[in-house]
Amino acid sequence: MDDMNPEEKVAWMRQRIRQLRNQLDEISGGEAVFGSSEENPDLPLEVELQFLEQVVGFETAAETTWREKPRRAGCEMPPPDSLDDEAVSFEVWQVIQRLSELRAYPDSTNHAAGARRKGQGQGNRETGVAAPGGGAGGVRDPAVSTGADSFPL
Repeated sequence: MDDMNPEEKVAWMRQRIRQLRNQLDEISGGEAVFGSSEENPDLPLEVELQFLEQVVGFETAAETTWREKPRRAGCEMPPPDSLDDEAVSFEVWQVIQRLSELRAYPDSTNHAAGARRKGQGQGNRETGVAAPGGGAGGVRDPAVSTGADSFPL
């Protein structure tokens, strides 16, 4: 595309945008509705093209869960009951590190409440396993801006 003159580049982008819109119409059963650079001349073709490519990529990606993503990345999580306090702390930080490599970050945790449910008091605050505040445990995907982007740990 770099070797195209400006008119060819615009024609190529418009054709690609039509292809992506057709693909999204198929995926959504005709329910996909987006504004366009034809309707809004202030919308650059490059931005519309990039947006539609990302939407198609998202809609056609294989489904997975946030629990499965670390496993696929090689982070096996042993059953917590099989670990002592020190090993639990180590494993929690391993999971946090692996999640950060996947660009998913702990939003809030509720380890203390989990420890209370198990009859283990307040958890181990020295190692950072128990987070103060008692919020609902979850991991936030920074690429998503809604409240639906957290999942329980």
